Amino acid sequence: MALVTTSYGIRPDTRNLLKICFLCFRESRPIVQAMCLLRFATGVILGATVGGPPDSPRALGGALAWVAAAFTIYLYNGVSDITEDRRNGSNRPVARGDLSLRDAMVGTAVASIVSLSVAVWCGGLLALLVLALLAAGYAYSSPPFLWKQHIAGVFFTGTAITFLSLYAGYTCFAGTMVADRQTVIMIVMFSLWTGLV
Repeated sequence: MALVTTSYGIRPDTRNLLKICFLCFRESRPIVQAMCLLRFATGVILGATVGGPPDSPRALGGALAWVAAAFTIYLYNGVSDITEDRRNGSNRPVARGDLSLRDAMVGTAVASIVSLSVAVWCGGLLALLVLALLAAGYAYSSPPFLWKQHIAGVFFTGTAITFLSLYAGYTCFAGTMVADRQTVIMIVMFSLWTGLV
């Protein structure tokens, strides 16, 4: 592909990259990304109830790491669901062939690296929580686990992702890993409710 500037001032290779990024975003289910971010934000609000000055840059970095990790697991899920999605006539970009498996996997790798790098920069438990989120997403979508094929696996994944999201937001803003009993009960109950629904 030629690297000449077009009349719009955007190189063809750049436009192709932007298209791939947009298709990866669509494949990762933006509504699910919004739900993950809302759960993280709820954890941040819970963390704000803890005394002490807020750590806003850490909370914003944590949100970026969390969204990138959620993006990773749902983009990877689209790759792993390709056979079922095509059989069911899904409109997702990988199933339609608009986004190649290679480009989707590169997007998954880049997003996972971003999520872990930002989480390490934020410090605390966030890197471990991001790893746990990525592991839950992998176990949901991939052999030998394939939790998506079992009711217990779906329940555990939904519960774990919600718990991890709330707790990650809490620790990023509160700056502590310890939560009071009322906060722990709220996080656990909300997580169980999400898993059951």
